[in-house]
Amino acid sequence: MPSDSRGSAQHKSLNQLTNLDLKDRQILFALEQNARQSNAGLSKAFGLAPDVVQYRIDRLVSRGIMKFFLGYVNFARLGYVDYGLFMSMQRLSREQEKSFVEFFINHPNCPYFSRSGGTYDYAADILARDPISLFEIVTEIGNVFGDFIHHQEIITRIDAVHFPKQYLLDACPVPSPSTYFGGKVTEPEKVDHFDHQILRILAHNARAKLVDIAKQVDLSDTAISQRIKRLEDAGVITGYFAWIEPQSFGYQSYNLLVKQNHFRKEDGDELFEFCKGHRHITWLLKTMGRWDFEIGAEVKSLEDLQDVVDDLKDRFSKIIQRIEFAPIFRTIKYTQYPFDL
Repeated sequence: MPSDSRGSAQHKSLNQLTNLDLKDRQILFALEQNARQSNAGLSKAFGLAPDVVQYRIDRLVSRGIMKFFLGYVNFARLGYVDYGLFMSMQRLSREQEKSFVEFFINHPNCPYFSRSGGTYDYAADILARDPISLFEIVTEIGNVFGDFIHHQEIITRIDAVHFPKQYLLDACPVPSPSTYFGGKVTEPEKVDHFDHQILRILAHNARAKLVDIAKQVDLSDTAISQRIKRLEDAGVITGYFAWIEPQSFGYQSYNLLVKQNHFRKEDGDELFEFCKGHRHITWLLKTMGRWDFEIGAEVKSLEDLQDVVDDLKDRFSKIIQRIEFAPIFRTIKYTQYPFDL
C-alpha cells in the first residue's frame, strides 16, 4: 500500500478535483463499479431525488467526464484471446492518420483503440481465436498501413481486472473489482442471434433499459432479463462500468509496462492485492511478451506518477526488472463487444 508519507499528496490531489462536487464523485465512483445501478438506488444511497441523479449523470456525460457505459464481456468465454498491438508511426499525414484511426474504429475485432505517447503512438486490442487469425488481422493492417508503421509490438493478454478510481473519494472503502476478462480459453459458450444483439447493446450502453433492449431485439423484457442473467451466470458478462475520462478533470492516465524477474504465483497474488488497494491504480493486466504486466495509473502530476512507480519498486524490488510508462492521451474506441452481428 502507499506509504503514509504520501497521504497528504493524495489528499491534495483530491482537493484539486475542483470541477466535481462530492455528489458527482459519489455517482462516478458508484457507476464505475456497477453502471446498471438504478437511479432509485443511487438516489437512496446519496440523498438525491431520482430526477436529480439523472440530471447529474447527463451533465457528467455532456462534459465528457463519463464517456462510455460498458458491459464487460469476457472474450475468453466466447473463444477469443486478447492481443495488445502497440505501434509507433512514421510519415503519417493528418489525412492518412484520419484513415488509420477510422480503420480501427470500424474493425470488428478491435474492442479498444487509444492515442498514446512515449515509445508508441497508438495502442489497440485485437481479438482473435488463434495465432493464425491474429496473423491474418495484423497482415491486413500491414497491407494498408505498413508504410506508416515504424515499429510494432504484439503482447498476449492473459487476463485483466479493472479497479474503480479510489482517488475520487477520500477514505472510501476498497472496492471488490467485478469487471475482468481473460483466463483459459475453453469451449466457447453458445450464444445465439438474440444473445449477440443483447451483448452488443450492453457493450455500447450498459445502462440500457430492459424495455428498450426488448424493442430492439424483438423479445419480451422478461426474456431479455433471463438471457442477461444466463450470460452473467456463464461468466460471459462479468460486470458493468462507466468509463471515466481523467483528462476531463485534470488527471492524466498512464500505462506502466512492467517486466518481471524471478516471478512466482504468490508474487502475482500480492501484486493484485497491492493494485486493488492503491488509490491511483485503475487496472492490472497479466501479459506475455516484451513485458509481463500492464498497470494503469491515473495521477495529477509527474511527481505523483513517480510516487506510484516508487511504491511498486519499494514493494516488489525483488521481482521487478524494469518499469516503462506511456501516457494515454485519448481513448478513441472502447467496446467490449465489437463484433458485427
